[in-house]
Order: sequence, then C-alpha cells, then structure tokens
Amino acid sequence: MDLEEPPMVRQMGHMVYLILICCCSVRAGEVVLPADQIVKAADIQSGVVIHLGCGDGSLTSALAEHGSFLVQGLAKDASTVEQARANLQAGKRYGVQLSVDHSEFSALPYANNLANLVVIDNLASALKSGLKLSEIQRVLCPNGVLMAGPEAEQVKAGLAGGGFQNVTSVTVGGQLWIRAQKPKPKDTGEWNHWRCNAGDNPVTQDARVGYPKQLHWVAGPNLTRGHKPATVAVSAGGRLFYTVDETYTFFEGEDLPEGSRMTLVARNAYNGKLLWVKPVPPIELYNLAARGRFLFTIVKRDGPCVALDAETGAVARTYEGTEKAAAVKCVGGILLLAIGSGRHCTEIQAVDVESGKQLWKQKPGNFLAGDGRVFLNTSGALLGLDMKTGQTVWRKEQGKFTRCALSAYHDGVLMLMENPGRGPCALHACSGQDGRQLWTRTEALGN
Repeated sequence: MDLEEPPMVRQMGHMVYLILICCCSVRAGEVVLPADQIVKAADIQSGVVIHLGCGDGSLTSALAEHGSFLVQGLAKDASTVEQARANLQAGKRYGVQLSVDHSEFSALPYANNLANLVVIDNLASALKSGLKLSEIQRVLCPNGVLMAGPEAEQVKAGLAGGGFQNVTSVTVGGQLWIRAQKPKPKDTGEWNHWRCNAGDNPVTQDARVGYPKQLHWVAGPNLTRGHKPATVAVSAGGRLFYTVDETYTFFEGEDLPEGSRMTLVARNAYNGKLLWVKPVPPIELYNLAARGRFLFTIVKRDGPCVALDAETGAVARTYEGTEKAAAVKCVGGILLLAIGSGRHCTEIQAVDVESGKQLWKQKPGNFLAGDGRVFLNTSGALLGLDMKTGQTVWRKEQGKFTRCALSAYHDGVLMLMENPGRGPCALHACSGQDGRQLWTRTEALGN
C-alpha cells in the first residue's frame, strides 16, 4: 500500500541515518550474488543494512532494491569507495537511501544496536581484515540478522558460542551461507500502552533502562502546535508508533481546528528508519495499543477499532461492532474497548484479537486489566471480572469509594485514588483477587 508522506514527515525521514551492510569486494569473474535471496533468507523487510567490503557497489545497490532499507556499504580501501560511489552516482542511486564509506573493520563506525541486517559475502576475507564477531553483534539491534558466506564451520561454531541464536545454513547463489540472529535480551521490556500496560502502571519492567547517556537517533518535527493535543507514543516488537499534530503552529488551544491534520507515524525503534505514515483523526491518549506484529487503534472518526500491520501500516483486520472505540487495551489475545465518544462511554467490550468475535460486554465505567482480571469502576460498584468470560468474580459496593477513580494495577494490587486532581486525596489499595481493602493512605498528593 503506497502512502503519500506529508512534507513534515518527509523531512523527518531525511534526518534518519544509514543502513549498514557488510560485504567484501566482488572480484572479476565472480558471479554477483542475488540480493533477493539474501533478503528473503534474512527475513528482514525494512531498517538499516550494513555491507562490509562493498566492492564496486553492485550488491550494495541491489540490496536497497529489495526492501524498505537505508543501506551503507563499507570498504577499507579509499579508492574502492570512490569507484563504488562513481558507479552508484552514474546509476542515480547514490543519496539518502544508499551510500558507501571508508572504514576499518576492526571498529565499525556505528552506534550500538543500530543495524537490522549485516551482510558479508566473503566472511573469511573480512575476518582477515580485522573484523571481529563481537563487533558484528555490537552493531546489530536485538533480533537483527547476520548473513555471511561462504560458510565456514569454525565461524559457525564461533557464532553459536558467541551469543548468536538460530545459527543455520542457507543457500545463496548456489553457495552455503550462515544466517545468525542476535537475541533480544530477556531483561528488556516494551511500552505497549500510553501508561506502559493495560494496568496503567507507568513503570516499565525493562531492567536496562536508565538515564540518557547519548543520543541514538533524531527525527522531527522540531516544533509542534503546542502542548495539546499531546503526542501519544507506544512501542512493541522493535517499532515505535506515535502521533504527530501537523496543524499549522499558529493555531492555539486544545481543539483541532477545521482542516487540521493528524498523522500516525511508525519507525524502527533502534535506528529511526521511517516505516510508514497514516493520516488519522485526533487520537486520544488511550487510543493506541501495540502487541507483537499489530497496532490497535482507530483510523476514522467514530470508526471501529482496527488492527494495523505494524510493518506496513495496512489494515489487517477491522473489528465490526466496535464503532466509536474511545479506549483500547490489549492483553494477550483479548482486546478491551470502551465504546462511546469522549466522556460518554456506553459499554465495555472484550473482543478476540484473531477472530474478531465479541467475547462479552459490560456496563460502562473506568477499567484496568491484568493477571486475567478486568477491574471495572461503575457508578454503583467496583467489579472484578474474569477477562475471558466477563463473569463477575467479586463485587464491592463502592460506599466510601464513590468518588474514587481507578489509578493503577500491578502485582495483584489495585490502586484507587479518591478525589483525584482536587488537592490532597486518599489512596486506597485493594486486592485484585477478591477486592478486599489492603490499606489506605490519606492526604496523599498526586494524580
């Protein structure tokens, strides 16, 4: 599906830097390797590719034609780089998407966790030139792929013992190549919803996150219309999704003026490579949820919830009967939706992600989810529901919780805030298993 990028996003795309592909020189008389076989075996459709020893640039150029890639070829010899550049410029291919440069192989000139694909068509020569397997792993992003040939059993064993996974042999151009993947660290997390998860607990389980140490990549816009409508951002599967208000900056206020433009943007989270852009209606904070290879949201005003292919932005499924979806949460294979416009929620629905079948619906209210439960705060009671069936597991008449709002759920504890946003308030903790009150703290500050 071809999408026309708005001017602002085209500028954003130009600010993202190069794909890296590692390959060695193609000598006279050698058969040019089929780039389509390399890309197909790698099973990578987009991102940054690295080519070490780019030779005359023919393979580097061909790789750029078989995916939504930013490609850079590297060579140790400056004269080889100049020749490759001349060849690419003659074919009018050289530019933002495709480039070559000079570099030593012992220390590749890239940030950590940047490249989606590294290609090396003469691995033995590259290793003799100072390349280390640890350096390849450093520049590859989690789940990034190394394609290297021809196959050498000692190198294959070294990859398996050096932290790579799924080390297999594949056939490329009649030769045996090695395909190896950099694993995703088990202590990393995702930010699937506006407040991280369906329990609205805005604390990631990612053990590697910390204070910023360096800039990894930059994309626009540099200026927006104002603080609101706020940018909504979620991340899953190595992709970042966010909204951009492209209305002219001289409009003020929270409401979008007539003729305004809101877009939904998807980028590779590790290198900023632009994946797709989609015009959307004004999206509220709770209208985005990412899980695996899908992004759940709305694409039409008062329209139904849809599942977008995270890689392409194409609509993979439309969930009929979910028109006016105002809040979207995804837990496992279940979509939880608040139906209604603005504050006028009419019902809560649970929908099977794969089949689109409605599992159950309930009376409207503020809701959170986690550990197989949906917690619903209605005008009359606080309910704990079975997430799959919608059956009431426990019910607590609100009483003193009448003015409470559900705040967060985590690790079996449901938090409620009394009198939120109106100065000093009370914080109540309840058991997610049976609804019993665990403790109360009065005069708490916060929202």
